[in-house]
Amino acid sequence: MRHISQITQNVGAVRESAAGGFLSDGRPLGRSGGSGYGYYNRPTLDQLDTTHPGVRRAVDAVYLWRDRYNAACEPVNDEPPRAPSLVLSGPNGVGKSHIARAIQWSRVSCPLGDDGEPMLSLARPAGCWFDAADLMLKLAPIQTEWRTVEYASVGKLIGAAPFCVVDDLGGEGTIPFIAASEQQFERQARWFRFIDFCYDRHVSVIVTTNLDVRNGEPAEWVGRRAWDRLNEMAPVGQMVGMWDVPSWRVKVGGR
Repeated sequence: MRHISQITQNVGAVRESAAGGFLSDGRPLGRSGGSGYGYYNRPTLDQLDTTHPGVRRAVDAVYLWRDRYNAACEPVNDEPPRAPSLVLSGPNGVGKSHIARAIQWSRVSCPLGDDGEPMLSLARPAGCWFDAADLMLKLAPIQTEWRTVEYASVGKLIGAAPFCVVDDLGGEGTIPFIAASEQQFERQARWFRFIDFCYDRHVSVIVTTNLDVRNGEPAEWVGRRAWDRLNEMAPVGQMVGMWDVPSWRVKVGGR
């Protein structure tokens, strides 16, 4: 497991700023060459208005996740600790996906040069990013050329990524080619396969969702077995509700 060092430093110099930080402030994020985030205009946490208590909770949870993640890199009695996970719950437009994207664009995404410093020009996002709806499709069973049915390999989807992000849990919609009466069973079965794989192999999972963790909505959506594992993976302080945070999209619209 790779260390995530200084990913939340808030510093002014360009090189130092590129070495750490995270998220967005309430404005649409810039693009680099029309092909994705550039390292210097990526979402960063230091752009957040942390004066709001709900935002402050989320930022503190990221710091806590980082510390626990780095601690999990050090085996204890030859048994590696379980990599922590993070769940961000809240309404639309409060910055959940931006926080997750900011973690993905941390310093860990930079290869090191001969001097041991990050090669910022070669930065790439770390971890795997999955939209929940797309992930459901990727986990669908397939028919082989021998007319047998096989399920997609979760291991091939994740590979050797240090962590994975699942964005918009609860927004999967209807799974194609599945009868209406079987939708819930199939959805929960696919989620269990994915989360159970991450649970068994100590893969950290970062989840964003509009489902309210306070009243058990995610448990009903992904199934009790999967949610029980995710609860163990995300210890105290790693399930954060942002329900009191106002939408920045409303502010941008001038309302």
